[in-house]
Amino acid sequence: ASAVLADLIDMAVGRAQLTFQQLELWKTKPRFPLLPAAKTSSRYYLRFNIEDRPHMLADIADVLGKQNISIASVIQHEAPDPAAGDQSFVPLVIMTHRTAAGNIDQARAEFSKFKSLRAPLVQLPVAD
Repeated sequence: ASAVLADLIDMAVGRAQLTFQQLELWKTKPRFPLLPAAKTSSRYYLRFNIEDRPHMLADIADVLGKQNISIASVIQHEAPDPAAGDQSFVPLVIMTHRTAAGNIDQARAEFSKFKSLRAPLVQLPVAD
């Protein structure tokens, strides 16, 4: 708290410009090349709400495979009882192996064309 108060006093009396010049905070520094976001790689957690029907998992795996995304694990829970009148959508969770963010974005664009997916599609990078 005292450091914040000292900075405010420096700003009020005009000493801040001198202090910050001596710290050399705004001198030009060497630029580091940034990797485009689409080329960064990570493992991903993907959660879908899919219609419970045959071939859905195969369709999703096919899209991932076409984008060079390898599946590490899959969890699909049982569908609700159709007698209860619930529409049969089930959560599907996929963990991927390390892949480029651009591959995930392209796969997500493909998934947007699926009529048997209910929003939202959750996509989270996993920090290793």
